[in-house]
Amino acid sequence: MKKYIKYIVILFIITITLLNFNIISNSISNSFNLCISVLLPSIIPFLLLSSILIKYNILNSNIYSLILLCIISGSPSNSKYIKDYLDNKIIDIKDAQKLLNYLQYYNPLYILNGIGLLTLNSKKLGLIILISTILSSLLLKKEVNITPINTKNSLFEVLSVSISNVINTTLFIIGVITFFFIFTSYIDIIFHIKDEYKFLYGILEITQGINYLKYSNLSIYMKTIISSVFISFGGLSMHLQIFGILDNKKIRYKPYLINRIKHSILSVIITSILFHILN
Repeated sequence: MKKYIKYIVILFIITITLLNFNIISNSISNSFNLCISVLLPSIIPFLLLSSILIKYNILNSNIYSLILLCIISGSPSNSKYIKDYLDNKIIDIKDAQKLLNYLQYYNPLYILNGIGLLTLNSKKLGLIILISTILSSLLLKKEVNITPINTKNSLFEVLSVSISNVINTTLFIIGVITFFFIFTSYIDIIFHIKDEYKFLYGILEITQGINYLKYSNLSIYMKTIISSVFISFGGLSMHLQIFGILDNKKIRYKPYLINRIKHSILSVIITSILFHILN
């Protein structure tokens, strides 16, 4: 019986895809456009630079350089940095878990412009979300042990390995984002969700949820709070990107998920306070 159910589901998906091929194609194009215009330009330089600096023992002396790098570049770059630290034996798996549990941010330029200006029509609200995300993350911070290493790799070796890693990482990120864009297209096709409710897609993929917030009838306060939750939680697409990049490093998802919920709650509290103080 289970075998037949699988065949029925597969046949159903194929049928939906063939009957709505234009919608699916547009979804794929939108995901590629997002990656090319927003995501890749903001993360590739940081991924490449950080990999080189870590291998040359320039970013390995203390945790604050890693925190600053994560804040500037955002997620899922954080998982790549943590993976580099693990691969170079700068931290162990327990400290990697601690770092991943709180070192989750989103690109500051996207928060200030993509959310603040384009969605909420206020750069000040974007700044409130950015500050609350950083502060709430730091409240979850735990001490870790950093063990700097001395590298003996040549510049050519470091560059070749770093470039290869960045290419593999970015291709994986594009694949995950495209999958979630297609998945939400199927939801639209089957359930006919109205645009004003599609901001809930932010639980699956952040940028879609943020983009659809502008169509909702919620107050500007609620839109700010929801944006803060999306950024702090990360969306399941971001979660999958992060754990895919870590590549079986035996880091547990449950503690990470719990801390994403804690991060979201703290962000809501701080965002609410700042909103009422500054408005």
